[in-house]
Amino acid sequence: MKQALTFLFLISLSCSTAFSQPCSDLFISEYVEGGSFNKAIEIYNPTTGTVQLDGYQLLLYSNGTTTASFKFKLHGPLASHDVFVIVHPQADATLLTLADTTNIVCNWNGNDAILLVNNNVGDTIDGIGVVGEDPGDEWPVSGGSTKDHSLVRTVETQEGTIDWAIGSQQWYAYAQNDFSQLGFHDVNICPVANPEIAISADSSSIPEGIGTFSIKINILNPNASATTAQVKVTGGTATQGTDYFFTDQTVTFPAGSGDPVILTLTVVNDVIAESDETIEISLQNATNNATIGASLVTLKIIDDEGLGIAVAKNIVLTTYPNPFDNLLHVESPFNIEEVSLHNVLGENMLQRFSPDSKQIDLELGQLPAGIYILKVISDHSMFLKRVVKN
Repeated sequence: MKQALTFLFLISLSCSTAFSQPCSDLFISEYVEGGSFNKAIEIYNPTTGTVQLDGYQLLLYSNGTTTASFKFKLHGPLASHDVFVIVHPQADATLLTLADTTNIVCNWNGNDAILLVNNNVGDTIDGIGVVGEDPGDEWPVSGGSTKDHSLVRTVETQEGTIDWAIGSQQWYAYAQNDFSQLGFHDVNICPVANPEIAISADSSSIPEGIGTFSIKINILNPNASATTAQVKVTGGTATQGTDYFFTDQTVTFPAGSGDPVILTLTVVNDVIAESDETIEISLQNATNNATIGASLVTLKIIDDEGLGIAVAKNIVLTTYPNPFDNLLHVESPFNIEEVSLHNVLGENMLQRFSPDSKQIDLELGQLPAGIYILKVISDHSMFLKRVVKN
């Protein structure tokens, strides 16, 4: 019999609330805070269909900070009633065998806050700890704490929550380095939830010379009937046929399909110096009793002839030292939006966001020695650079 516990589960009041339907979106089903680098987190899909994880993100807030120390974008499909396990890359071999992926976002020590965000709809859907507060060594829990324990969500839990009165009752506690519950999760039978669809894009800024750009329509909880919706341009300053081409259309999700629908927008690369322009694309008129979680994306076309934010020629990204031991300093000629580090297998080892700054310092002492590819995205450019960890 699992031992019930009370778990401190407050997070920032500024975050969005989770969905109102039980079993309507992913939630954190297990948290491991073991010895040394034995850290892991498990995400559970309670919905009736496969969920594409690309729109989801884990954020780690260390030692009471209000800025995320690490961010990790999830990836790949997650089948109905299956789990996705993320493990620290330097964990013991026993724990690594249970991993679906590894990432140093799993770098907590019991006193850190963790958020699970659905970027497709802009909601924080689950979390652990209190963003902006440092409890000392740990968040106390009934029968243990978030330090040196494995925590498993109760079978009665059917959705994530940011409500402390609810979240405090939703966990079982196990001993340190107990991985016996990792890799699967059980819940009571879920009620039938209506489909939920949302519109999203990987970026809000489009370089004028990009050619084509993808817009994604996502669905949760597909059922035995097809779901349709209309996608239309409803605003913006850019002109159809002159600045871009996009066809208003009806998208269809076949019965039982959780696969996203990908639409293509074509950007016209003219030779006219002009201000940056925007396109507003809306999702509306859903059928099959589906709700719309995110109904609008606004895209900015970045001019490359001089009046907008033009991309300079022969620009360089500066990194030092390279090779590095613990700290890697990154300088960009433009404001940095996102930094990620990938190993030679293409796995994402680190993701950081740095708005309104041209430089960022990356603490990478816990990374294994080796060769990595540094990816830096600015407000209108992308750099790739090879770096070496001693």
